[in-house]
This record gives sequence, C-alpha cells and structure tokens, in this order.
Amino acid sequence: MTIRRRLAAAVVLASLGTGGCSWRTEPFTLPGPEDEPRLQAEWTADPTDPRAALALAGHHLQSDEVDRAEQLLQATYDRAPGDAALTTVLALTEHRLGQYDEADLHLTAALESARGTPLESYVRGLRAGVRPLLLRADAESRVAAAAVTGAGSAAADIERGESGTVVLPFSDAGGSDSEPLSIALAAVLAHALSSIGVDAADPAEARALIRALGRPFAAQTDLVTALRIMSLAGADRLIDLAANTLPGNEVELSALVATRQNGETVLSEVSARGAASDPMTVYRRLAMELTRVLVGPESRHLESVAELVASPLEATQEYGRGLLAWDEGQLAEANAAFRDAVEADADFALAVLGVDETNRSVELLTAPMTESLVDAARRGERIRAVRALTGRDRPNAGEPTDERSPGTTELLGQDLLGVDMLFDFILTLPPSGG
Repeated sequence: MTIRRRLAAAVVLASLGTGGCSWRTEPFTLPGPEDEPRLQAEWTADPTDPRAALALAGHHLQSDEVDRAEQLLQATYDRAPGDAALTTVLALTEHRLGQYDEADLHLTAALESARGTPLESYVRGLRAGVRPLLLRADAESRVAAAAVTGAGSAAADIERGESGTVVLPFSDAGGSDSEPLSIALAAVLAHALSSIGVDAADPAEARALIRALGRPFAAQTDLVTALRIMSLAGADRLIDLAANTLPGNEVELSALVATRQNGETVLSEVSARGAASDPMTVYRRLAMELTRVLVGPESRHLESVAELVASPLEATQEYGRGLLAWDEGQLAEANAAFRDAVEADADFALAVLGVDETNRSVELLTAPMTESLVDAARRGERIRAVRALTGRDRPNAGEPTDERSPGTTELLGQDLLGVDMLFDFILTLPPSGG
C-alpha cells in the first residue's frame, strides 16, 4: 500500500480528542485553489489549532506539496505538541519525505499522547506496522552516510557513540535455518536486561543495521564489523552473541562485551557450556553470567532475568519467525507466528505483546481495510469509520448502529470530540494512491 493511502487512512483520525462536534448534513465540498487564502488565514489566526493546521495541510497534500504540508504541521506541533492526531499525520508525512528519524520520534510521541484515549488502539497499531519500515530506511541511510564520510568503519569511530547497549543476534554455522532462533534469543535477552536497568537498544534497530550492511543474521561477526554496528547504533556497549558446537555433543554459548570507556574499547567475555540437546538451559546460564557481569550478583536481578528467559525452544523459535516477518512488513504472518509462540508458552510476555500489536496492525494497514475506511468517510458513514478506527467494530448494547439511530451524536460526541473534522480532512486527499 502506498504511503499516500496509509496517510489517507491515518488522517481520518485527524483531531479525535480536540475541539467540539458540529454535525453537518450537507454534502462535503472539496476545497479548491481559491480556498487557500481562507485556509491560510484561519491557520494564521491560531497556529496552535490542529483543525486549522490539518485543513491547510490537506489542501497542500491535494496539490502534492508534501514539503509545505510537513512544514505547516511541524510549526503547529512545535507550538502545541499534545495532539495525537496531528502528530501521527506529521510522522507519516515525514516518512513520505524520507525523514525517518523524525517520523519514528513523532509516532512514538503520538502514542504517548494517545494513551488512555480512543486514539490509542489506532496509533499503536499504526506505529507497530510502520516502524519496521522506518527502522530499515533509517539504517540504510546511516550506512550510506557512513560509507561517504568514513564513519563507523573502525573502533575509533566509537567516539561518536551516545549511550545504550546493542545486543547482536547469535552467530553460528547454522545458516538461514537458525535465524529465527538467533534473533529471538537476542531480543529476549535485550528485554531481560532492560528489566534490570540496562539501557538496551531496541533489537529491531540492530537487526535493521545488520540488514543494511548486507549480512545474514546468523553469520559470524568479526570484531571490526561488530564495533562498526556499535558505532552506527550510537551505543557505548555491544554484546556480540555466538554459539559453537563442541565435541561430546556439547554446545558453548558466549557473549563478547565491548564497552567504551574513556575513549578506549574494553573487551570482556562470558560463556556457558552444556548439552547440545538442551540449548535453552545453556542460554539461561549465559544470561545469568551476563547479569552478574553487567549489574552484579543481586538475587532480585538474577530472578527477574531468569523469569524472562525461561520460554521453551519451540516458543522462542516461533517468536523469532514472528520478528522476521514483522521486520519485512508481513503483519499477518508475524501475527500467526506470535500466536504459535503463545500457544507453546502462554506466559511468553513478548509473544503476547507481539500478538496484541500486530492484531491491530493487520486490521488497520491492509489495503481492504484502508479502502473501506476511506470509502466510508467519503460517503459520510461516520459510525462505521469511527468504530473501525477505535477498535469498536461491534456496537455495545444500546448503542446506535447507523447515522439515523437515536443517540448517534451522543455516542460520537461523548468521548470523540471534534470527530466531524476527521471526515473533512480525509476528503481533502486524492481518492487514489500515489
């Protein structure tokens, strides 16, 4: 689906939670070129008003003036940053312009603003679906920039690092067949370390950088490449995981820890050995050793990590398949794999979260859903479009089911203030993708 179509779906929510409701019965009239002075004057009169900003931005998008729309939305956001709908539209406009860092930051800000409101479900699903694409594009731009400037090519470039710990997937000789387990183990470990205060970077960012460098996830990583990833990620610590098969049906799992201290890179290593037939037990031992090295031997830290790395092999593999599919934007496949992981281990918190986030993404970001939502808005079917946006697909007892039902205004006006504007704005966009 094109970014314009995704933007069209997103802007139906333009200003849920702001302003008042004024239900019109007359047909919507698409603003023309002659309306620009009026729209500009309305925004100039109050540049903090998201309704005025979105109306004028919609006019610019109608003319494919994406730069002007982004500048306008950014100006309003700078003055009044709390509107989740405007922030979401700003993020998607930035994505279209290739401003991936800014788009990611604003989608995150939109989710924070939407928490506890009818918008939360929509923004969460949108962010979950779009973010892997943002991360990949951002990683590719970082690698390309580093190739031009020479940054990220040697250990010395770690001086550019900021903070945080990046965890690389396990490398072994298993090839692509081992990739799901490799990335899942790294993701689970990063989450466990975050739970005890280690500033672990989002594993999806590390995977995006590895992809941008053209490397298989499970390939052996030399030290120079590992440090390059660390620099590109803006981290001051890197954990490079590896698996090696030993004689006697044993396996060794190890973690090379590279830490930037006083302008130098300090290396240390921890490892654990055990039966090759039970790699998850060896993995848990390695996680315990890493915990002791990074934060100390306090029992509460060890217990927290032990609980979070306790999922069985089958569940962890399915979770890894879900992550791979999610990275590729294959939301339905990711959702199915996360469900399989939960079926194998109902207590697997990360897999449960994956199901929840991709559920909403699958509903919102598929072409039929988008087309249906746009068509509903164009026909003025407010009830159906608003229910789709907020996840209220089926009415509760006593709620109206169409525009003529008693209580329609109360349903949409009670906790979706300003919803009339949703339909105005989406109708300013071209009816076909571009």
